[in-house]
Amino acid sequence: KRIRAAGQRYQQQMAELRSSVARRQESIQGQYDTQRQATETTNQTTLSQITRKRDETEAALKKQLEQACWQAESAFVAFEMRVDTDEQKSKQELEARLAELTSLETSVRQAMARFQMTAFPVDAPADDAALPQAADQPPTVLAEPRQQSLVLLQELQALTQARILDDLIPIGSIVAAAALCAVAGWMVPPDSATKVLAAIGAALGALVVGFAGWLFYRARKRRKTEARVQAVYVPLMRSIARAGNAARGDLVTAAAARERRVKEARRKRDHDVNAARDKAKSLQSQAAEECRAATAAEAQRHEDQLAVIEREKERSLEELEQNRET
Repeated sequence: KRIRAAGQRYQQQMAELRSSVARRQESIQGQYDTQRQATETTNQTTLSQITRKRDETEAALKKQLEQACWQAESAFVAFEMRVDTDEQKSKQELEARLAELTSLETSVRQAMARFQMTAFPVDAPADDAALPQAADQPPTVLAEPRQQSLVLLQELQALTQARILDDLIPIGSIVAAAALCAVAGWMVPPDSATKVLAAIGAALGALVVGFAGWLFYRARKRRKTEARVQAVYVPLMRSIARAGNAARGDLVTAAAARERRVKEARRKRDHDVNAARDKAKSLQSQAAEECRAATAAEAQRHEDQLAVIEREKERSLEELEQNRET
């Protein structure tokens, strides 16, 4: 009976021991699962933060690149518009100069036509080869041919100006001289029949001599005037040609200068855009490398933490087994 009671106590103690061991194993497993779950949660959270930081960095870099490209393009467009405005203004001024020179040429032709003279041959100005450098000259130098043309035109118009008195005075003088000769011819002959013929002959002779002398004087004066007109006309037309060449040279040089300025601005824009892209690419590579390093470090930390939890579990189970055997 005692043996049976001892056996029952033993069976009861063993049952209690197995129950205690089972509870302890469940506790160890539960603690292990809890720690593992916490570790997994921490790992997922950290990886999510790393990924979110990488995405935010890439988005910020993309926005910075777009802003840099937009600023470079806006600066280029604004510069190009300003250059176009300056070129249009210069072109209008040069076209006005050319129109003024055309008006001067028209005035010269009118003056020559008024004097019934044909245009004299004029050689091309000797400085035509310097057209591409015309825009490099100061405005005062470019204005000299125009001012010279205006002065010479005034002189030409003065020479070719028709004067009524230039013809009336000689004709009046000839008529007066013919009248005096008629009076003298009337007074010299003694008889009345001869007086009329003498007066008419004297008057006609005076008229013939007077008009012949007047025509000779007029032709001689015209030759002198033509020589003076030619002396003014040739430098005048050369001066107009020089001013026209300078204006046309300005148009060519202004267009070349605009193209050069726009080309330089375009090169600067491309340089700024490429620099922004290179910088964004470098920062993006750096961010990607940091993301890879952080991911690798988190993976290693996660693995080490799991290893610690596994070791802790095994140690607890070993202690439990040792206690059970004792």
